[in-house]
Amino acid sequence: MSISLSLPPKNLATSTQLLIVLAGTLLFGDLLPTTVQATFYSISLTLKSLLLFVLPYIVFSYLFSSILIVSGIKAIRFMLFLVVLVCISNYISTLVAYGVASLKFVNIAIFSINIGHNNELIPLWNIKFPEWLSSSDGLYFGCGLGFLFSFFPSRLGNQFSARSKQYIDFFLEKGFAPLLPLFVLGFILKMQFDGTLIQNIKHSLPLMLLIGLLPKSWTM
Repeated sequence: MSISLSLPPKNLATSTQLLIVLAGTLLFGDLLPTTVQATFYSISLTLKSLLLFVLPYIVFSYLFSSILIVSGIKAIRFMLFLVVLVCISNYISTLVAYGVASLKFVNIAIFSINIGHNNELIPLWNIKFPEWLSSSDGLYFGCGLGFLFSFFPSRLGNQFSARSKQYIDFFLEKGFAPLLPLFVLGFILKMQFDGTLIQNIKHSLPLMLLIGLLPKSWTM
């Protein structure tokens, strides 16, 4: 009996693709040989390492280009406004999370891990890209260069901002986004192999349903 797993069509919404991956894993994941599961898990770990490697450049590129749009003193006001919004957002999120966790129909508990196999799923390879910069470094460099070219406009700075953002957009839209179901598949197979997938779904489903019922503007 041969089983083939393929990525969902690109015209499907990301959430639909992820649901298909989850359902397919629940139905057919255990039928896959351990080597195949380990291969998908290895691919997911590689994609995770790649994303962490590119993340500082993503933060830098978008922050740099955003500050350049608002030039001069307006850029400082813009950043202060963002800081205030982030603080307010985190405060409200904490209150909402506490309120949701206090509801009777949402039971969020720490559960014990039930290992379904004698050995955990071991990846066939684990490629780790060097992390020359952290996300904080990308934040600092993005703010610094953004403010510099905001007060001292330069054609070179504008070109560099546009080109770097173009590369990052291409990576996210054409490179990583189409591979997102494959990225998630490996970790789902890992949880299923370890015997924790059903427990994760069981404990997270009420909260996931609650989030799904919220207006899209609240969850974006």
